[in-house]
Amino acid sequence: MGKNKCLFVAFAALVLTISILPAKKNGTTIPFEADGGNVLENPATCANQFCHDISGGSSLNELGTVSFLNKPDTYIPGQTYELGLVITGEQFVPPGTSRGFGFQLATFLSDQTQAGDLTGITPGVTTVQAGDINFLTHQDRLPSGSVDFLWTAPEAGSGSVTMRIAANASNSNNMSSGDAISTNESIIFEGENDNIVYYFPQIGVGTTGTTTFATDLIFVNTGPDTSLLVKIFQSSGDPMTVQINSSRGDTVIGNLTQLNLLQGATAKLELRGLEEISPGYVQVITGTQVGGVAIFSLFTNPIAEASPQTLFESGVPSANPLQDFSLSVQVISDVSDTGLAIVNPKEIAGQSASTMVNEITLSLYSQDFELLETITLFLEPGEQRPRFLSQLFSALSGEGIDFQGSLTVRCNEPVAVVTLRQNSALTLTALPVLSGRADQE
Repeated sequence: MGKNKCLFVAFAALVLTISILPAKKNGTTIPFEADGGNVLENPATCANQFCHDISGGSSLNELGTVSFLNKPDTYIPGQTYELGLVITGEQFVPPGTSRGFGFQLATFLSDQTQAGDLTGITPGVTTVQAGDINFLTHQDRLPSGSVDFLWTAPEAGSGSVTMRIAANASNSNNMSSGDAISTNESIIFEGENDNIVYYFPQIGVGTTGTTTFATDLIFVNTGPDTSLLVKIFQSSGDPMTVQINSSRGDTVIGNLTQLNLLQGATAKLELRGLEEISPGYVQVITGTQVGGVAIFSLFTNPIAEASPQTLFESGVPSANPLQDFSLSVQVISDVSDTGLAIVNPKEIAGQSASTMVNEITLSLYSQDFELLETITLFLEPGEQRPRFLSQLFSALSGEGIDFQGSLTVRCNEPVAVVTLRQNSALTLTALPVLSGRADQE
C-alpha cells in the first residue's frame, strides 16, 4: 500500500463510532473520517482514504483488477466455502521495490446487514467490525495479490448475498499517489440442499445477415416451490451476454437470471443474441422436480412489416453430467451428419468441480461393434466443444460415406453432452445419450 500500516477506514453510513486500526500519514494516526467512503455504497473505498489515491491520469479499474476465485453461483445455507481473490496492478513500480497489495471485502444482504461469516486464511488478513458488518481486510500491506479466505453462508431464508470488494495494488513509492485501485462485486443466490444442476450443452443465439438463431427455454415445476437460476456461457466458458425475455418477469440484458417457481408453475425464457450467431451453453440450478427443454429456432428476418419466416424449429432435452456414455451415430455424405456438444462443467451443485483439464476419449464403432477409430479431446474447465463427428473422425470424412454405428465416451470428470443429427434440409433431431458403455478394452 502507499504506507506500511494503512488504515482500514470506517464506514460512516453504518456506524457513529468504530474501532480504528493505526496507519501512518505524515507521521500521524489517521482518525475516522465521516466522508471516508462505505464499501456497501461506494466500492471505491480504497481510493477514498488518506493513504491511497488515483492519480497520474488513471481512473478506477484502469490500472488494476480484482477477481474472485472458486465463488459459487448459489450457496447452501450454513455451508463453508474456501474462496480466493486475485489482485493485479499494471502501473510502474520504482526499481528496487516490490508491489504491495491490500483490500476491503464485505458480504451483505439486501438490507445491508451481514451475510455469513468471513475468516482469513492468508497471513496478514483479518476482519474488522463496523456496526453490523464484518469486513475482511489486511493489517500490514500484503506481499502478494493472491488472497485465500473462508466464507460461511448465512442461514436459510436469507436470500441473495452481495460480495463486494475494493482492492489496491500499490507501486510502493511510500506516497498516496500511483495506486491501482480496482473494484468488483458478485451476487450469490440462495440455493437449497436438494438442488440439482443440469445443462443445455448447446444453444445458438444471434443474427448473421438475414438469418437469426434463437433459443427458448421452457421449465415446469412438479415439486414444491423452488428457485430457478439460469446462467449462459460462451463456448470458452466465459459469460455470454444475451437478451433474456422472461414470461415471469422483466427483460434482462446479461448472462444470468433467477426466478421463483411455485409448485405446478411454468416459465419460459427467450434467449436472443446481441451479436452475430454464436454457440454456447446454459447451466441450470433448481429444485429436483423442475424439468426443462430447449427449443432451437432458425428464421429469416422480416422484411418491412412482414412476419419472420421460420426455417426450422427443434426441441432439445436437458442433460445431466455423465462420466461414461454411449450414443448412436448416423453420417451420410452431403445428406446428414451427427453433431456432438460436450461441456466440461466448472461447477456441480454450486461447488467447484475439478480445475484440471478433462481428458475425454471417444471411440467409434461400426454397426457390428467393431472398433474403427479412437481420438482424445482435452477440455478446460467450463469449456464447450461443439463438433460434427465427420470433423473429428477420419473414418467419417470424405465422399461416399454412408455410416451407421455407435460412439462410446469415457471422461476423467463428468461432462454434459447433447447429440443432434442435422440434415441438408436444415432439420435437427435430438438423438439419445445413454449412460454407460460397452468398450472393447
